[in-house]
Amino acid sequence: MTLMFYESIEGEQSNLGATWFQAASKTGDLFPIPHLIWIYAEYGGTLINRSVQIRVLVDGEERGSSYHTPEVANEYKGYTVFGLFTPTGVEDVKEPHTISLEVRGGHPTQTVKVRRIRLAIMQE
Repeated sequence: MTLMFYESIEGEQSNLGATWFQAASKTGDLFPIPHLIWIYAEYGGTLINRSVQIRVLVDGEERGSSYHTPEVANEYKGYTVFGLFTPTGVEDVKEPHTISLEVRGGHPTQTVKVRRIRLAIMQE
């Protein structure tokens, strides 16, 4: 396996409200062959009993999502997406593709927090 691109953001980020917030994004040139995608992040919220949501987009298309409702304020939950992605394009031509991670509170008063983000794409 060859690591095509990788991004790591360790620090905590936060966003108030129910609007999607892009916490991380990485663009790289890929051939139109299967690639292994691996994403990890920890996310949580400042309010209990109010949901927080997370999703992964590849070229603007959702490829994975999850949510949880913290039972303890500022409690983090790990989130992982792992799978194959085959970019569209012309054979033997590298084209740019973007992977991004977004979070939001499930309620306008919820502050979602995210940390320890890792985005990676590998090819065989």
